Amino acid sequence: MITPQETAELVDQCRARLERAGLTGSYLVRDLVSGKELGVDTDRVVPLASLAKVPLALAVMERIRQGRLDGAARLRIPPGQVTTPGPTGTTRFRHVADIAVEDALSMAVTISDNAAADALFDLVSPTEVTQTLTGWGVEGLVLREKFSELTQTPVETLPRQDTDLAHTIAIGSGTGGGGHRLAQLDLTRTNTGTAKALVDLLEAMWGPRDSHPPEVPLRAGLHPHDAARRPDSEGTTGIDPWVFAEVRALMAAN
Repeated sequence: MITPQETAELVDQCRARLERAGLTGSYLVRDLVSGKELGVDTDRVVPLASLAKVPLALAVMERIRQGRLDGAARLRIPPGQVTTPGPTGTTRFRHVADIAVEDALSMAVTISDNAAADALFDLVSPTEVTQTLTGWGVEGLVLREKFSELTQTPVETLPRQDTDLAHTIAIGSGTGGGGHRLAQLDLTRTNTGTAKALVDLLEAMWGPRDSHPPEVPLRAGLHPHDAARRPDSEGTTGIDPWVFAEVRALMAAN
């Protein structure tokens, strides 16, 4: 059994390693049954990047469950025509696509399809997603923008040979109050959350049945299949080249 002192020392070591690497981070591991947890700066507000698709998907699924949305209804998704490395799915399409709501939901979550997610945001706005989460008792996740408004970073707009300039802007353009020259990193403009809030959402979905609000789409068939995970490929599957964000629930074999 790890002691409180050993826990504190481990957290300090993690912070020190991040600082030496020039990074900041927020991490939380929680046993969804016992509630025991270990974390580093778990209440630090950070950009959600593609993780905003998880609460979006749940809000859409809740409306399908309530009969307010038809999962088989067709969505017309305009071509993204993105050619830079990273974005996937309909975001790279050259032509208009008609896709069912539930299929767009699947693409948004399994391959992090930004265009499919934005089509869902047309059905359930960022503000409505945030309100849904609050109704479930999940605080600390705030959705403000669609993905199309957050994906135009200097990496996409500058010539390839000037990528280093894009990184310089990202690293050096922040303010002490959480503001930033880039909307994607500005905590007052982008979609934001904390490690604690994200794990609270996972617990609402995957925790013991008596520990979550009954209206939360339990387990919900919401399973990212890592279809886009290619560590050897060029670019990133995320919407933000400076934010690495992961959230997942691990289930014991027994």
